Amino acid sequence: MFAAGLAESAGAPAAERSGTFWGIVEMIAGQTDLAWIASINSRQTSCSRQTSCSRQWAWNFLLALLTSALCSVMQGQELARFDVPALVEGCELVSPFADETSSAKNTERLLQVAMPVSVWLEPQRRDAFYAVEFRVAWAKSIYPLMDYWPKSSTQSAVEGVVLTERHADRRFSGGVATDGLLQTFATVANASASLEEQVSRRYAEIPEQAPLVESGPFERSTGAFFRFHDSRQMVVEGGRELRLLYRLPRSWRAGLLLVEARAYLRRGLGEEPQLAAQRKFLVPVHLADDESARQLAIAYVQAENRLRGAWTEAGTRASISRPVGAWLRRGLVSQDLDRMLSENSGEQLRSASEKLDRQVRAATEQWLSRREALLGLSR
Repeated sequence: MFAAGLAESAGAPAAERSGTFWGIVEMIAGQTDLAWIASINSRQTSCSRQTSCSRQWAWNFLLALLTSALCSVMQGQELARFDVPALVEGCELVSPFADETSSAKNTERLLQVAMPVSVWLEPQRRDAFYAVEFRVAWAKSIYPLMDYWPKSSTQSAVEGVVLTERHADRRFSGGVATDGLLQTFATVANASASLEEQVSRRYAEIPEQAPLVESGPFERSTGAFFRFHDSRQMVVEGGRELRLLYRLPRSWRAGLLLVEARAYLRRGLGEEPQLAAQRKFLVPVHLADDESARQLAIAYVQAENRLRGAWTEAGTRASISRPVGAWLRRGLVSQDLDRMLSENSGEQLRSASEKLDRQVRAATEQWLSRREALLGLSR
């Protein structure tokens, strides 16, 4: 159950796990197997009682450590689940600023991509979610973003304007006294003044606005982010559509979009929201009227599904022979599979697959070749 849950999660990057608890778990996964456990059990019979108790205490501590890790990971995985389409079509639009004789029409094209996305939230923690965010950008190539939707929007819990009336009282009082002595006589002068004013103002005030959607370009206007906030007017759970408009070269026929999904939980007042779930997807995009590009995109999706299946089967077979170390290793590697698939060079994926069986290596090479063929249509 835990391994299946790990396969669904993108997990934290390796840089965030190094030197932390996950680094310890990875070390344990790489060094622990049944032979090592059996050797400990056999030595306990011949060692002294003190040594046996020490080793037994260490083994119990290890089991408690692993149990805590498994529970925390399972809780994080069940908080949110994301979904994006396996592949999408891009529709070419006619630019209103380019006529039939312009050079831009012959060298560039405007492509609109409609990306449906959805998120499922754990029912018992649904009210604790603060926002859900999607980031969309090209996986390898860089193309300028012309427009995006939905735009940033706000809404108030109060409809219309708020009538405000304020009263202010102003009072001023003061006094001056002088006492001077001039030769044989004395003079005394006193002065005082007071002022009282009452001010009343009444005006219409715009009520406080809360963000519903925050969106905008990022990565030097080559991608867009969309953050949906939970509020009375909108729930973050469910499906919605993202639209992006790119300016591409005329030779472009297909490509890969990298979609990163994140879910945030509310925290205390004045504290930053907590990242609760995260996952990355590679979505092939092709021209709507290009059948050969569509077939290459379908072949890429099939190769990715075959790779994920081979990865899971390899972990299952390894778990039978080495239930402890390989079982943990399978979960951790599956947890990083989405991150390795989104890597541009593919070297990490190839290096990890070499440690597994022949079927995984063959599926990895097939996926890499299909990816290169698809990216060849974006040049």
